[in-house]
Amino acid sequence: MIRKNPGASSLPNAPIDLTPLLDVIFIFLFVVMIGYAVIAEKTGEAAAGEIAAAESRLAEAEEELAASRSMLASYEERVRDYEGQVIGERVKIVTVSGSYSPEDSSRREVVVMLPEARPISFSITPESMERSFGRMEAVIRQYVEQFQKSDRIVVVFSVNRTGIQHRDKDRIDRIIDVLAGEYSFVY
Repeated sequence: MIRKNPGASSLPNAPIDLTPLLDVIFIFLFVVMIGYAVIAEKTGEAAAGEIAAAESRLAEAEEELAASRSMLASYEERVRDYEGQVIGERVKIVTVSGSYSPEDSSRREVVVMLPEARPISFSITPESMERSFGRMEAVIRQYVEQFQKSDRIVVVFSVNRTGIQHRDKDRIDRIIDVLAGEYSFVY
């Protein structure tokens, strides 16, 4: 006896044709791959543009560096010329700098650096302020007075304003102003 092909209701595990389902999965896979390829291409183009811009900035920076190096070399040459001919022989630079602790601003140090001499440090507290500034003025005045008879020497004061308190800077400026008023070769 020949049996008929049973229907879906009588055979619970009927064979399924997977070809159309695989076609749909492959189509989705191709769409995702194409999407990633497009994103990668756009990212590559953007990266190429950024690389070109960075290379341009690098070239500009190299040009500026070369110009700065040549300028620095010319300034160094000028400084060597001045140091040999002017600074130290005809121009005496007196540097005044200071420091203080932000935790205790009442205790300060002021350092006077005279050419051809060791730096002289003055400790300043509220109790010793007048005495310290008086000693500082006496040391500076004694240094300046030794050039009084020379018409070729100029004394230039340089005050470092970054590490010094405002009230100390004002006091030092007054000392320098007094000396500049008394001596025509003090600046």
